[in-house]
Amino acid sequence: MGFSLLLRRQATYYFRRAVPVALRPIIGQREILVSLRTKDLWEAKSRAAQEAVKADRLLWQARQTLQNPSAAVHAVAQELVREDAQARLGRLQDDEEVEAESMALLGELERLAGK
Repeated sequence: MGFSLLLRRQATYYFRRAVPVALRPIIGQREILVSLRTKDLWEAKSRAAQEAVKADRLLWQARQTLQNPSAAVHAVAQELVREDAQARLGRLQDDEEVEAESMALLGELERLAGK
């Protein structure tokens, strides 16, 4: 891997990768920029390799979304339900809180289905 994906600001290294124009509406940003939280070049290279794998996965998922939007909406819906279930474990909610969360989830699903 070339290390042109490394950016140094002040003394700290960052991982930076441009997001292709076609994927920007899905990802929501022009570039992926992550602080590697190190001043050491060799440590930055190691961490940049790990971030490159994460970025590749994110870009791959965005490409899959372009090819099959309905499957992407289903996957996001499943993730939202899973996160919601984890957050609710061991906690009771009042009616207003349940209604607000339901409306937020419904709005997010409608937004995703509209893309």
